[in-house]
Amino acid sequence: MKVVKWTNKGHELDSVADRLAPKKYLYIYGAGENGKYTYDRVKFLPTPVCFIDGNPEKQRNGYLGCQVVSLEEALRTEREELLVIVAVSNINRPNVVKILTVYGLREGEDFFDFQHFIDIYLPIYAAYRFNKVYYRGICFIPTRKCVLNCQDCLNFIPYVKEPDNDELEGMKQDLNRLFSSIDCLGILGLAGGEIFLHPQHKELFRYIGENFRDQIATLSVTTSAALIPDDETFEIFQKYGFTIHVSDYRAALPGIENNYHQFVKKLEEHQVEHVLFEDHEWVSLDVFRESPQFDTESEAIGWFDACGIPWSYYKDGKLCQCTWAGMAVMSGAKEPCQTDYYDLTASTTPIVDRDGKTYFAFQKDKCKELMEFGVGYSERGYVEMCGKCNGYLTINHHFVPPAVQIPRGNREKGSKNED
Repeated sequence: MKVVKWTNKGHELDSVADRLAPKKYLYIYGAGENGKYTYDRVKFLPTPVCFIDGNPEKQRNGYLGCQVVSLEEALRTEREELLVIVAVSNINRPNVVKILTVYGLREGEDFFDFQHFIDIYLPIYAAYRFNKVYYRGICFIPTRKCVLNCQDCLNFIPYVKEPDNDELEGMKQDLNRLFSSIDCLGILGLAGGEIFLHPQHKELFRYIGENFRDQIATLSVTTSAALIPDDETFEIFQKYGFTIHVSDYRAALPGIENNYHQFVKKLEEHQVEHVLFEDHEWVSLDVFRESPQFDTESEAIGWFDACGIPWSYYKDGKLCQCTWAGMAVMSGAKEPCQTDYYDLTASTTPIVDRDGKTYFAFQKDKCKELMEFGVGYSERGYVEMCGKCNGYLTINHHFVPPAVQIPRGNREKGSKNED
């Protein structure tokens, strides 16, 4: 599915939706890790969900509270109403595809690879069949303060002249608006700066966990482990099912070795799910080159489509389609471009209850429009920074050493990444 600029807003994917319209019953093929990943992203849909698995024990006991059936039993469902999401390992996938094909199911019509379905077809299916919004990934940055000052920071933190924190009440309202508009978010990534420098990080984590956890498939915090928060923070992580992404900069910054080990030990002691990233290199965006890399609009649209960055940046009620473009504006490194954003303030109505709390009502007629923005459609079909950016990992082959430190205060707006 090639993404281009909006020409028929709210109806760009009508033809794709028509193929999915008869599908009433979702079957996830594989009651394992990939199956759970898939279920966490489709369980918000008001439609029956079952697993297909040949394991007799799982068929007796169920999985994640769902029924587990054999393939033969699943195939008793009316074929036009059946949608199978293949969520098995890469090793097993060819055999499963072969079996489904032998039974007459068509890939891309009756069955889909789980990641392909989640990224492309789930947003369309949810919007058209149930008037609900599934959004892939959003970055939320509570603080511009950081213990590090990395030369090639992808969040552009060294360009922030006066690092500050967002006010807690403002963030709560921002999140209230966001989750009145989005029914399920694939991943909410909280980062910085260094997020533990925000004095109210625990209050923020708890607020998200208590109010929106059921709408978030993966709730993530990214940190360098240069700071170690108190035990209460780790207890919050465990209680609300956070996943902590820890960037390993020990090779570049030997001084954080001890903190890194202590941080990981705390995660293990509190049984917090975590992912350890050993960063040997970073991609270089090089967004301050003098001349744009494209001569035509179609080239820019093609570049954005190939890039396919799965993250949006969110602040002040506005979604920026590319998280790096949004962060560049956040830091002051780039000027904002209005066509890069989707303004949720224009599609949500504030409602104040008797206790003085503000809630938001999302205009449901904007559902398909917001969905389209989430999968890549916009007024121009690309973001302003595309013309001077090397792009996401899908197309970016330019790398630099990670976590190279520069003196604070000497980064000027418009200087090159690789200085």
